[in-house]
Amino acid sequence: MDCYLELSHFSEPVLESKKVQDLLARIKAPELAAMKQQVKAMANLSYNFEEAVNFLSLSVVPGWGR
Repeated sequence: MDCYLELSHFSEPVLESKKVQDLLARIKAPELAAMKQQVKAMANLSYNFEEAVNFLSLSVVPGWGR
């Protein structure tokens, strides 16, 4: 998020959809594949970085996958 804020500060904003794409591309955990697909399928999440992050963070249970 800090990088996106810095880019915006220098008049180089990043589209919300690009932020979401970047986020999803960096999630490698196979157990989160279904959540990634849900973000892609829901317009309110695929075009809103903060909403996508919130959705994903609420979908992950601490200690899950251990």
